[in-house]
Amino acid sequence: MSDNPKQDLTLEEAMAGLPADFAFFPERFRTQICPALETKEVERLAAVNMQRNFAIGAVAVFIVAGALVQAFGSGWGWPVGGVAGFALWGIGGVALRKLATETKVMLIEPIASQFGMTFQIAPLTPSEINEMKQLGLVGGWDRASYEDRLDGTRGGAPFHFFEAHLEEKRTTTDSKGRTQTTWVTVFRGQCLAVKFMKPFNGVTKVYRDAGVMNMFTGFGQKGQRVKLEDPVFEKSF
Repeated sequence: MSDNPKQDLTLEEAMAGLPADFAFFPERFRTQICPALETKEVERLAAVNMQRNFAIGAVAVFIVAGALVQAFGSGWGWPVGGVAGFALWGIGGVALRKLATETKVMLIEPIASQFGMTFQIAPLTPSEINEMKQLGLVGGWDRASYEDRLDGTRGGAPFHFFEAHLEEKRTTTDSKGRTQTTWVTVFRGQCLAVKFMKPFNGVTKVYRDAGVMNMFTGFGQKGQRVKLEDPVFEKSF
């Protein structure tokens, strides 16, 4: 028995309270997902060993670069050694990153397909992000990346879920006229778009309940407070 009681729960006990259509998961995990994970573990160990060997090679390159600089007094050894070292480090992690992607797909796709949903690990630009910008949910950006898109229907409501990383390009100029460009993250998180089966005559913005600080939530925006239909959801937001 482990020191953490939660680790001793069976899958059925851990999933107690979930809707009935999740009952398939324990058997699916034991017969399909777990054996696949065991196979991937062999590949993971090999990828970790490869990354370690390439990391050792990267360190060796830096040492050789330093020795060349000391021996010949030339500064070219550092940039060459730095580029070569970082290249070795990056190559060493390719297999591990590829394995991480494959494992994520292997875990999510069987569950998504069970519920008639589709999963994309690297989707194209979602049209929903532009709607979120128009609603003021996210700010403007100059470059963006998206991942882990899930499309389907739950409770009769179609939904689109994805993760977004939005960045804004900012350029500053110092007193000597030199410019510096940096990329600043303006949003990084999960996005969810749901089509509700009822008409709305306005825009409703939902904020997490902040207690006595609720008076500052949405400060400066016009509108009136409304009650939500679900009392549990209303208590938290």
